Amino acid sequence: MEAALSVALPRKLARVPLHISVQQSLKQYVADNGLKGGDRLPPEATLAGALGVARNSVREAVKALESVGILEVRRGVGVFVRDFSLAPLLDHLSFGLDLRDIADILLVRRTLETGLLARAVAAIGADDLEALARTVQTMETLATRGETFAAEDRAFHTQLFRCLDNRVLLRLIDVFWLAFDKASGFFDRPGSDPMAAWRDHADILAAIVAGDAEAACAVLERHYRDIAGLIARQALAADSKENDR
Repeated sequence: MEAALSVALPRKLARVPLHISVQQSLKQYVADNGLKGGDRLPPEATLAGALGVARNSVREAVKALESVGILEVRRGVGVFVRDFSLAPLLDHLSFGLDLRDIADILLVRRTLETGLLARAVAAIGADDLEALARTVQTMETLATRGETFAAEDRAFHTQLFRCLDNRVLLRLIDVFWLAFDKASGFFDRPGSDPMAAWRDHADILAAIVAGDAEAACAVLERHYRDIAGLIARQALAADSKENDR
């Protein structure tokens, strides 16, 4: 629904470029009025009048905020606040990364998951355990054929933590998984071992089924340590090749 213009939008700040000032004002309006995903902003003319700027300035600010996932323009309907999303972060996170940056992304993902794994082991239910078992079975089938399983790997980590009912956590896990995969192309890199990866996931699941959070965390740590080692070796090889030129 459209929020009433209950408070005046802040005027442009001194020595701040106009396009930045208008963006800041629109974000402040959303925050001050407690707008959520799906709420509509006042019409463009109303916003322009409150800000004391031309409608074109408001239009450009809306476009900029749409590009970073804050607002959404629905043609012929209006401007709305977008639901929370980390997609814009992913778009920028995986751009121009080298292998050392990829190792840093992996470390963040590893720290996030191992830090919360014990909670997941305590909270996980039968439905999620069944989903994990099916995913691991598919991993085994693909690994036996010498095939990689990026989609199943992604699903496993989502299924593992969705019992915590924390959508921000799930989105963070997913965005770091996607950034790592997109930037590294890990599953297609030489040296990756589908059988070893399947066994790691199977061991994690076995520990979870047994209710052994410590063992599950140890396997997850080993899994990420092995991946980090492969990335480090590839970075070293890339540096060596560059030095030989």
